Amino acid sequence: EFIRAAKLSRNPVMALDVIKWALIEETPLPFGVVSDAVSYVYNEGRTDIAYEMYRNIYDNDLIQHWSHIDALEIDLHKFSRGMAYSSIRCVFNEILQKAEWSKMPQVPLTIITGKNVKSRKPITSTTTENGDEDNNTTDQYRISQEIQNILVEDFYPPVSSSTSPGNTGRLLIDLQDIRKLMYSSST
Repeated sequence: EFIRAAKLSRNPVMALDVIKWALIEETPLPFGVVSDAVSYVYNEGRTDIAYEMYRNIYDNDLIQHWSHIDALEIDLHKFSRGMAYSSIRCVFNEILQKAEWSKMPQVPLTIITGKNVKSRKPITSTTTENGDEDNNTTDQYRISQEIQNILVEDFYPPVSSSTSPGNTGRLLIDLQDIRKLMYSSST
């Protein structure tokens, strides 16, 4: 209810304060509430607050993005765009801060996207013989398109990605592209 009140008052800072208060009070935060709060703040254009909110929740072990940390693999299957942005930023910061990862074999960061549970919009449409469009693929929307947009639109310099051969539900990011973010933010 407090998150809803923050949204109705159009106050992203209040949403962050509610999340911080809930964490201090050890109030259970269901994934849906967390996702809704982070998405609201992100959609208001406050990516800094969205990231801070996500980071607080992540630091309290209430959400996890790592699928296999040793293989640099994160799983964003059920994440909204705001949650995906915040988790990717969190992962980039973790990679840049951990010196031991610089000694690892240079494997790319893998982002598992898969199919989103909700039907959002079609990724393809086919044309039938009589020229009508058939949008029967609405259940196959892949959040990977949204994540690729995040990498290009929300980071500077834009972070390039590629799909894993034979698996469009996995995006690959070269660690050198992540390191460029560190150097560009320090200049």
